[in-house]
Amino acid sequence: MREGKIKHIPWMISMTENEGAPFGFDVIYNKTRINEVNYQWNDILPMIFMYNHVKSEYQKDHISASIRKYYLKNKPLSNQTAKHYFQALGDRHFYNGIIETAKLYSVASLGDTYCYKFYYRETAAYPDNEKNYGCLHCGDGFYILKNPSRKTKADTDMTRLLTSSIVAFMKNGNPKNPTVEVEWEPISDKGVVNCLGIYSYTVQRMEDVENHNTSRFWNDLLPPPDY
Repeated sequence: MREGKIKHIPWMISMTENEGAPFGFDVIYNKTRINEVNYQWNDILPMIFMYNHVKSEYQKDHISASIRKYYLKNKPLSNQTAKHYFQALGDRHFYNGIIETAKLYSVASLGDTYCYKFYYRETAAYPDNEKNYGCLHCGDGFYILKNPSRKTKADTDMTRLLTSSIVAFMKNGNPKNPTVEVEWEPISDKGVVNCLGIYSYTVQRMEDVENHNTSRFWNDLLPPPDY
């Protein structure tokens, strides 16, 4: 991609508000596992965050300590720090890679790159007493694929917005359509990751979704491979 050896076509990418949470529930909702992670942090974290390939044990321990400091403020993993743990999982496994790839493609390709970040939480799928971690990984898929739990008008309207946007992009290379109430801008080739934030059928806004401090943290800690 850095060498421009790509198809110059429009591209649309997406992410949700909380990509990492579903991959942390098995730890957070199990007291035994929370204790295991806390007491064996340096041994377990390289497998969870995929840096077990690092050969130096000293460097691995440094990475593990850095993640605890940056996200948990050196506090133990618990229900109180769960949202920060989920954010770390999302940044490592999803956001950092999505954003870096989008920036590279927007510079290399002659086709526009569009992005949306999905915040809307399906009203029909969650009980009122469940802890709200926002829209989870693949949460937008409920509105694109058939979902029998969809019951409310708000959910049906959201299906209309997403499917209309995807169809418009397939036809025209641009997702703009009457259901989107703001000007959906492509990602800038200047490094600004413009995304359409979709909060509801009637609330959408363009926003720069890159946390530059977090991007620097991960790129310095685990530099991407130079293919």
